[in-house]
Amino acid sequence: MLIEEKNSQGRSIISRARKKKKKILVSVITVCRNSEKTIAKTIESVLHQSYSHLEYLIIDGASTDRTMEIVKHYEPKFKGRLHWLSEKDAGIYHAMNKGIALSNGEIIGIINSDDWYEPESVQIAVSTIGNNDSVIAYGILRFVKNGMELMLRRNSHHYLQEFTIQHPACFVHKKIYQTYGLFDTQYQCAADYEFMLRLKLAHIEFIPINNIIANFQMEGISVKMSDKAYIETLHIRHKYHLIPKSEVYRNLIRVRMRNILHLSKKV
Repeated sequence: MLIEEKNSQGRSIISRARKKKKKILVSVITVCRNSEKTIAKTIESVLHQSYSHLEYLIIDGASTDRTMEIVKHYEPKFKGRLHWLSEKDAGIYHAMNKGIALSNGEIIGIINSDDWYEPESVQIAVSTIGNNDSVIAYGILRFVKNGMELMLRRNSHHYLQEFTIQHPACFVHKKIYQTYGLFDTQYQCAADYEFMLRLKLAHIEFIPINNIIANFQMEGISVKMSDKAYIETLHIRHKYHLIPKSEVYRNLIRVRMRNILHLSKKV
């Protein structure tokens, strides 16, 4: 569009109107249930992001503690940018899928209710992805145990056939979910791995970020849950023809034997 302006001598000149750059809307999703002890820190980390053009969706699984009381306490601080839903769901990935379906953002980040972002995380994700609608950006995850840094980790997407990348440190363009589908809810612990592997095999571009994006709280992770995630990972790898069925069975036997030995030591 052409507009008329005056120069320093008062003469009329014709120039092109400067287009205002459209800011990318980011949706951050937190799924939770009975998270009263940890969710405030998660919410605070989203509230204090340096990138403010975001919406925050909290999907609660009908908590029976003070979780929703805490969420409602923070609601006015977001000035209309926080939206919540509290109802029973069929598990964590079903809740994530609900959040994705309700989201309006072009870029989506998912942070669990006992984890938290670094202040620049969303800004870094936006700068990395930009307007590329077929990209996944993933950064470094800090593991925290007993309030102290245990380690920093960022698995490479080049090895997704063997193990997953750190999901809390990922940001995904919404068009990818629309094109390749949501989380497969038949998996209770490793649907994020199945999703990332599905995208890798579809040749989606992954961009690693050399910054700490999220912090992962180690407390609350049980051996039972770790085993379940590992077993699901074996089945996923077999599903995509990365390992034979015999390797799945061999590793299942190994897990069971280890647990039997562990129980025998307790007796």
